[in-house]
Amino acid sequence: MLLQISGLHPFIFDTDSFTPNYDYFKDTYGHVCESDECRQLYMGTATMASEMFRIRGFYTEDHCKNVSRLACAIARKMNEIRLAGELETAGMIHDIGMMTIFSEMIGKPGKLAWFESQLLHEHPLVGYELVKKVPFPRPIAKAILEHHERLDGSGYPLGLKGDEISIGGKILAVAEVVSAMSFYRIYRDDYGVEVALNEIEKEADRFYDSDVVGACLKCFEEGFEF
Repeated sequence: MLLQISGLHPFIFDTDSFTPNYDYFKDTYGHVCESDECRQLYMGTATMASEMFRIRGFYTEDHCKNVSRLACAIARKMNEIRLAGELETAGMIHDIGMMTIFSEMIGKPGKLAWFESQLLHEHPLVGYELVKKVPFPRPIAKAILEHHERLDGSGYPLGLKGDEISIGGKILAVAEVVSAMSFYRIYRDDYGVEVALNEIEKEADRFYDSDVVGACLKCFEEGFEF
């Protein structure tokens, strides 16, 4: 038996578990300004939010900028020219939902407690909720929501599979994991660009889209650097 109390909630209760309420994630606003002035405003807003991350010291490197640059490069390599500009903005604010998480938890060594993992898994949804309040082009909010989804359904927050994930979400996912694994994290021993590229190549078609992985590898072969 399906119990859906409201279309205003991102999840519905189906028998004994919660599942995504896909109606909730439909277009949340109508007209989106796509002029050059609006694009500059979008990027300026994203850069401001990214600076908040830097000031709070969430990462030792400029993670958001790295994700932004790599996602844009991958999209261009795949001839997704319009999407490249949108992912440049999305990359800068993909972790904006982390602002609701204790900084001590983010840098915690070892395994997170159950409730900490649950909080962490909510950050793409929180980011989506924040970003949709600004009339960004829709692929920006959607990519932020999906940047921790995986092709086999093992990702979060919605557990999407395969083509349920947008191309923007697939690109941002690869850009995010390559950027994160290329730099030191207190909870992980192995890191570096080579480690990161080996990881996405090994997990292509299971976690990551193979076309996106191929485009990412090509970017680095042609000289891309963080």
